[in-house]
Amino acid sequence: MVSEGFDVGIRIARLEDSSLIARKIAPCKQAFCASPDYFRKNDAPEAPADLALHPCLIYTNDLKPDTWTLHGAKGAQSIKVGPVCADNGEILKAAAISGPGITRLSTFIVGPDINAGRLQQVLTEYCPRKFQFMLFFLHGVIYRRR
Repeated sequence: MVSEGFDVGIRIARLEDSSLIARKIAPCKQAFCASPDYFRKNDAPEAPADLALHPCLIYTNDLKPDTWTLHGAKGAQSIKVGPVCADNGEILKAAAISGPGITRLSTFIVGPDINAGRLQQVLTEYCPRKFQFMLFFLHGVIYRRR
C-alpha cells in the first residue's frame, strides 16, 4: 500500500505489515445461498452437515477454502466442501445464480440478489466466520486535506 503511494486502504483481511495501523470500521457479514431453481431440484440444507451433500462453490482466497466453519447454538462445526472453486466473489455469485450449488459469500456481494429473489439464503441460524472491514494507515503520518 505504502510503496504504491496510497495514504489509506480498506480491506477485509488481517494486517500483514506491522508498520500500518488498522481500525475496524464495519462488520462484513456472510450468507450461505443458492438459486431458487437449485432448491427446487435439491433439498435445502437444514444443518451444517447437510452441506457435505451439496456441491459448494468455494472462494479460494480463504485460509482453508475447502472447509466452512459454521457457528450455532451447539458451537462451531467445520464441514469439508467443494468442488467448484474461484478466486472472485462476483464469479461465484454468478455461478450460484445459474444454479450449480451453494456458496458462502459476503452480503455486500450477494445481498442485492437475495433481496431480489435471484438467490435464496439458507442456514440463517448459523453464522459463518466473522470478518471486519478494516481501515489501514501509516503510524505517525499527518494527512493533509485534499
